[in-house]
Amino acid sequence: YVGSGYMEYLVDYLIEIVLTVTTTLIIAIYKRIKKIISTIEVNRVSIVAIIKNIYVDKYYLHKNKGCISLNEKETLNNLYIEYKKLGGDGIIDDIRDEIDKIPIKKDC
Repeated sequence: YVGSGYMEYLVDYLIEIVLTVTTTLIIAIYKRIKKIISTIEVNRVSIVAIIKNIYVDKYYLHKNKGCISLNEKETLNNLYIEYKKLGGDGIIDDIRDEIDKIPIKKDC
C-alpha cells in the first residue's frame, strides 16, 4: 500500500515534468518559427532588390532603344505588380510612368 502523501508527491512530480517538457517544446517551436520568419524576410528583401534591378535595367534598355514590345511591357507590368505586393518602395512608380511613355513597336 502506497500512502496518500507519496501519490501527491508523484502527481506533483509528473505535473512538473509535463510542464517542463511542454515549455521546452514551445520554446523550441517558437525559436524555429522565428528563424523561418527571419529567412522569409531576408528572401523577400532580396527578391525586391532583384526585381528592382531588372526593372531599372529593362527601362534603360528600352529607353535607349526608343521602343518597347507589348510583350515586354506586359512582363514589366507583371514585375511591377509583384514588386509592389512584396512591399517595394515608390521609386519604381516614377520609372513605370516613364515606361508608359516609351512607344510600343512590334519588332522592338
